[in-house]
Amino acid sequence: MDGQIYVKDDGDLHALSESTYEAEETLQKLLEDHPNLLAGEQMGNSSPRRWVLVGREFGISDEEQSAHRWSLDHLFLDQDGLPTLVEVKRSGDRRIRRQVVGQMMDYAANAIRYGDPDRIRRLFHKRHEDPDAVLKRHLGRTDPDAYWNEVRSNLDRGEVRMLFVADQIPSELKGIVEFLNGQMSPAEVLAVEVSQYEGEGYKTLVPRVIGQTAAAEQKKKRQKTPWDEESFFGEMARRTSEELATRVRNIYDHAREKGCGIEWRSGDDHGGFFIDAGGSRLFKFEVCGKIWTDSEYYEDLLGPEEWQELRARAALLGLEFPEDRSGRKHPQRLLEGTDSAWWDELEDIFEWVRKKTEGQAS
Repeated sequence: MDGQIYVKDDGDLHALSESTYEAEETLQKLLEDHPNLLAGEQMGNSSPRRWVLVGREFGISDEEQSAHRWSLDHLFLDQDGLPTLVEVKRSGDRRIRRQVVGQMMDYAANAIRYGDPDRIRRLFHKRHEDPDAVLKRHLGRTDPDAYWNEVRSNLDRGEVRMLFVADQIPSELKGIVEFLNGQMSPAEVLAVEVSQYEGEGYKTLVPRVIGQTAAAEQKKKRQKTPWDEESFFGEMARRTSEELATRVRNIYDHAREKGCGIEWRSGDDHGGFFIDAGGSRLFKFEVCGKIWTDSEYYEDLLGPEEWQELRARAALLGLEFPEDRSGRKHPQRLLEGTDSAWWDELEDIFEWVRKKTEGQAS
């Protein structure tokens, strides 16, 4: 490193030379104390990203074991409830070139698949003495429950941000980040270079975001397509078939007739609508022609015997719920090729669960 910057002080010019951090822990602690070093103002021209820290050494589990298999350097959240996974390396660490990429993919995949929004909220509350005040002061969020629902929704959709942070980002990693960020959706992959300059008793930190190519940004804008009733069913018919769009429309109309909530989600492939009943999301239909659900939302609705009945009935639809009713899974399948008997069974399951919510509400 041989770059220099200059600080002007009382008419004098002081030369600061670029330097490495003493240890990886130094940069990690800087991010913990000063999240603004993640350069959120460079990540969104219309709405710069702001951050709150959930925790350091955040444990992530995989399917094979309940214990935490991995430890993420930092987990942050932004003002839209987007989980932001941060892995820190010094430029001198050879792992920053390729190994760290595979490591981050493991973290992200399992954080999405097995992450627990309630655990994230508990850890956030444990870390901050007045967590609601922290959300308001740093993120401008005044409705904590609505905010944490957004965190849950982002995890449900697989919408996370992955950040590689170092004092200097090698060209190999830069190329990988730019490629991944251009290909992945709805996830975002970026690198943040936090250069350090020292000299004559001064120290300056200069963050810079890497990976936001013009092509990637344009592609991600297209992938945030907002949907409503008219545009969704028209596009589903175009992408799949008129018959399939009509079948989904019948479920949609039935749900509205029964007073269920409809929650629209943007996205080019995974956008669509949730059907809510009794505060629980029963199903999501995506414009690409997929049905998606989350076993977690059924846990408070069903007892053990009913849970096993749901598992058996859902299996007939090709939706595999976990044996343990507390397991967090995302049963989903493409709707192409489903016949009338399949849709009859889906409607029966929908009515069965919906009536459970009515019984609880009464």
